[in-house]
Amino acid sequence: MQKYDFWSMMDNYEIEYHLQSYFMVYSKKAFTHAVFKDFWEDFKIYEDKQTLIEHNEIGFSQRMMQSDLTYSSYYSVQGKNYVNVLQYHWDTLIEEEQFPFIKKELLKRNPLHIPIDTWPTVIQSSSDYDINIIQNQLN
Repeated sequence: MQKYDFWSMMDNYEIEYHLQSYFMVYSKKAFTHAVFKDFWEDFKIYEDKQTLIEHNEIGFSQRMMQSDLTYSSYYSVQGKNYVNVLQYHWDTLIEEEQFPFIKKELLKRNPLHIPIDTWPTVIQSSSDYDINIIQNQLN
């Protein structure tokens, strides 16, 4: 992967284009950039999850992208018509893209009622990851 000032595991077009914040990597340049510092100095915690996402995840991502910093994502949804790839296409991401994440929310609450019964098999056939670690987190 080319060297970027910051990157995430996945980008997203839901609401507005942004880099998803569950896994981010920042270079020293990004970490010491004024936009980064300003965000954390003015950081607010919102009780409403949607407001938190809009202001912190999307707002911060967009401010960083509008700066002079370079950015990218490990997996890009550009050109795809998916709303929530991490949920709707969790299995394809793991099997075909070797994507190393699955949402805990998907396995625990499954808010979109997506078929997930095969998750242990999908993970075991695509990696040597110990699914007991995941199962312990779900209990």
